[in-house]
Amino acid sequence: MQPSFMERVYESMTDEISDEYMVPGVEYAFAEGSYCMDLYGKAYDAYRRLRLRLNASEYDPDVEIIFHSFSQIQEELCYRMYRYGAQFG
Repeated sequence: MQPSFMERVYESMTDEISDEYMVPGVEYAFAEGSYCMDLYGKAYDAYRRLRLRLNASEYDPDVEIIFHSFSQIQEELCYRMYRYGAQFG
């Protein structure tokens, strides 16, 4: 099944789509020096410190659930913003 245009926009922003399907004019949100990359770096650093405190060598399932859940929340909010923009724009 082909992704919707909305999904292609999101995947273009997050670099989760092959170059041939990227939407022209949509910037990669996690480019070096970007606001999103700065925040991602802070979250990743906190993740590493938390793993050290928990004595979790490589992987802690609860921390992974937290990160994955926030990623899914981000995606849902992005999709809603896109739909609201289309509806009210």
